[in-house]
Amino acid sequence: YVDSECENKTTSSDGASSAGEVPKNAGTYYVKASIEETNDYEAVSAIGKFTISKKSVTAKVSAENKTYDGTTEATVKAVVSDSDLVSGDSIIISGVTGTFDDANAGTDKIVNVDSSKAVCTGNGIENYDVRFEEEETKASIIKAKGSISDISDISKVYDGTTVNEPTFTSTNEKGEENANVTIEYKQKGESDSTYTKTAPKNYGKYVVRITVAADSNYEEASATKEFSIHKKEIKASADGYTGIYDGEGHGITVRVTDPADTSDVEITYGVKAKDGKINYSDNEITYKDAGEYTIYYKVTAENHEDAEGSAVVKIIPKTVSLEWTDKEFTYDGKT
Repeated sequence: YVDSECENKTTSSDGASSAGEVPKNAGTYYVKASIEETNDYEAVSAIGKFTISKKSVTAKVSAENKTYDGTTEATVKAVVSDSDLVSGDSIIISGVTGTFDDANAGTDKIVNVDSSKAVCTGNGIENYDVRFEEEETKASIIKAKGSISDISDISKVYDGTTVNEPTFTSTNEKGEENANVTIEYKQKGESDSTYTKTAPKNYGKYVVRITVAADSNYEEASATKEFSIHKKEIKASADGYTGIYDGEGHGITVRVTDPADTSDVEITYGVKAKDGKINYSDNEITYKDAGEYTIYYKVTAENHEDAEGSAVVKIIPKTVSLEWTDKEFTYDGKT
């Protein structure tokens, strides 16, 4: 029975195989023994009390390693060994929480365990007293993968100076005056072994590689971005020639104002062929016969876009004047 008056019999919820049978689950029970009246004895009955105590078991608490995320939150789990349970029973524990002492990466860090809100469920759970002895455990916070983002575009038009260092953001500590940062450059398409810390200044397509050293919470970070140094426009013009025929050769005069340093500037000249093509050469082209001539020019310089144009040479025919002096002859029969 489940009451001292022995009015309510045990049931399956008490672990009894049928109503009134012997229980096996934890709890307080009553048993009633009766002897019927006989010729020699009067009828008698007695009630006895017995208790089946809950089995005390200890949950083992452990914490999982995690990757650094800037928080102290820890994932913990509490488990009761199956060897401590009666066959067929199970215990599932939830609601146990944990926090690291601090959020930084490290090995075997202390995790403080809070089991005050633990919830235990499972088959036969009513027969167990689950205890949590550990108030702390240990786990590791692993360094997160470092990252670099928002790299600025350092493309520019050639001006004879090196490109500016790119700006960027990083999860990693850059250090004072970017002491933990390495910036390297290479031409696009070249091997990584050609990376150099010397910033480029000449025309071309390049790749910049930024590396930030590992710090206390992040692994080394590295990222690349392509950029270009574009050719600069050449500023050039040409003066033609207009004059009267003088038997001398005349051509055009090409003037280059940018780049100011013309030491590596090359000027070539050409005329248009019947097929419309222009063949340029280093030789200046001059004309001395009367007529109108178009001379084409091309200006080239390293790191600059080619400049092309034309000018006209116009040689005006010279006017010849004639003078006649009257003269008198006496006929002599000769011409």
